[in-house]
Amino acid sequence: ASGIRSDRKLCVIHVFTHVSLREACDRVKKDRVIEVIKLADKGMKLLGFENPRIAVAGLNPHCSEDGLFGHEEADEIIPAIAAAKELGYTNIALSGGVSANSGVRNTLAAACEKNGFTLCMPPLSLCGDNAAMIAAQGYYNYLASITADESLNAVASKELRGESV
Repeated sequence: ASGIRSDRKLCVIHVFTHVSLREACDRVKKDRVIEVIKLADKGMKLLGFENPRIAVAGLNPHCSEDGLFGHEEADEIIPAIAAAKELGYTNIALSGGVSANSGVRNTLAAACEKNGFTLCMPPLSLCGDNAAMIAAQGYYNYLASITADESLNAVASKELRGESV
């Protein structure tokens, strides 16, 4: 079951709640995402939003980064968004730390223009940078005496698009 939460400026509705991470991944299916888009639209209209803007979040970091972190976006979420367009939904919102990424902003803007979507995104001056958010969390961890030893480093060890980093 999904429940809508609202503070009159922003509404959030989940595709699923209170399940394990493994089950959450298994539940990301195109039909369920479409159903929740419809529920969000209906719920927001009942709350007085005349033309709701609905954003659909990815499941994996960086929306899978072309399959590097998973495939749910390509297999289920993107087809659901395309189906939502066929149902008349045409607004896309970009938010979160990734909204400061100029590559994502430019690519999404071009895709929205090509496909007839309206793109809603904050100006760069209002975007949170992932590094700033990590630094802020580090500050609070430090205040709470949550630290790591010297073995923690910033050396990348994950393959990126077939190249070892």
